[in-house]
Amino acid sequence: MKWHRFALVAAAALLASCNTIPTAPAPATATLVCEPLLSKNAECVRRIDALSASAQAGSWGMGGRAAITHGKQSGSLGVEWEDAGSAGFLVVLTAPITRQGWRLQEQNGRATLEGMAGGPRTGAAGAALLREATGFEIPVQSLRHWMRGYPDPSQRLDKAAFAGESLVTLEQGGWQIDYLARDVQGRPTRIDAARGDDRVRLVIDRWGPLEQ
Repeated sequence: MKWHRFALVAAAALLASCNTIPTAPAPATATLVCEPLLSKNAECVRRIDALSASAQAGSWGMGGRAAITHGKQSGSLGVEWEDAGSAGFLVVLTAPITRQGWRLQEQNGRATLEGMAGGPRTGAAGAALLREATGFEIPVQSLRHWMRGYPDPSQRLDKAAFAGESLVTLEQGGWQIDYLARDVQGRPTRIDAARGDDRVRLVIDRWGPLEQ
């Protein structure tokens, strides 16, 4: 029962947070739509192979804000992310008004979530721990790749759409990921990810190491 009480408190903290992310424009009109299961278009193969190769980059970090929706429930979070590739990652989430925070770390196939009453929780998947704690679906494993503008190599790619040379939409695992803005270096700065009643809107304010 303590676990369920904490889940309600955590969800309330998210709902109490003001939504600081305004509605973003629609993604640019695609000039090339690739569906790997239906077509072996040579240009699609070239671009998707290039994305997959670029996704193998090493360590990286980001800081930003996320607005998360599940049905009629919604909330906002500050996000700090530090990723070390195959060595694992650390995510720090903060509700901006209540300052309730969680630290999710994944290493060697195990996830640990801190910031809960009763002490840390561990499991095989960080997304499952966050869902139990907050009631929101946050696909952290895939977001490691989607945030940087790449498909998740562990999942089948259903669709990729490009406007000129820029990737504007991915479809994987039932999620549609739209890239709404990029910085001068071509890195995503506004992303929408949606699947059914679940939606994550992400604004990336900076790319760089985790600010602790």
